[in-house]
Amino acid sequence: MQDHIVQFIDMYEEPNNEAATLLVTELCPLGSLQTRIDLSSPRMAYEEILHATLQVARAIEYLHCRKLYHSDVKPRNILIRRVRPTDVVLADMADVKPMGRRDRLHGTPSYYSPEMVASGRYGGTGHDDMWALGITVLGMLGQWPQVRYTKNDLDKYPRKCLDHAQQLGILNPGERMVVGLLVKLLAEEQRRIGATECVEVMEELCEKDAGAELEIKAPDEFRPASFW
Repeated sequence: MQDHIVQFIDMYEEPNNEAATLLVTELCPLGSLQTRIDLSSPRMAYEEILHATLQVARAIEYLHCRKLYHSDVKPRNILIRRVRPTDVVLADMADVKPMGRRDRLHGTPSYYSPEMVASGRYGGTGHDDMWALGITVLGMLGQWPQVRYTKNDLDKYPRKCLDHAQQLGILNPGERMVVGLLVKLLAEEQRRIGATECVEVMEELCEKDAGAELEIKAPDEFRPASFW
């Protein structure tokens, strides 16, 4: 199994009681990436962002190469083994689906891609996972746009995130920067970066930007989502 997918330990079953089935996985004592994002101000450390993104991209690539997609990539489903050095795993593998399967949506609406919102179904490809990774990177950078959790606002949220990523790309030029990758993740489906290319970009960034600091320039009127 890929090293950055949560490790399966055991399974507990009760006869004639499917609801009692339990999967036992490795212990990740530091909680989820969502908690790490919530407690970081104004953003997570750049090196931590780089390594977490690379590790999740490798986990997604592992699935995609086996004609599977995760379907619910988000910070709450990324667990932290260690902080120094950064070591995270992609969890909640119960909803992994075979490529081509297009179920109705039941994940987290703020991570839906534009095409998911338009069709009301999963795309059946890996493109949805890459979009959700982009939204996750946006959160690690402290750049989540605000959203009200109404259907109308959630339906508009993918476009809001795409537009914000493009603005960040203009204000923070340079393909080397993680913002350059963000623009490729939060792009229209036909231009969205795939998992293998994402891994290659992140490996280069982790090598070139080791120890670097990151300053993000956002539009003057932008106010990020707050968790306090």
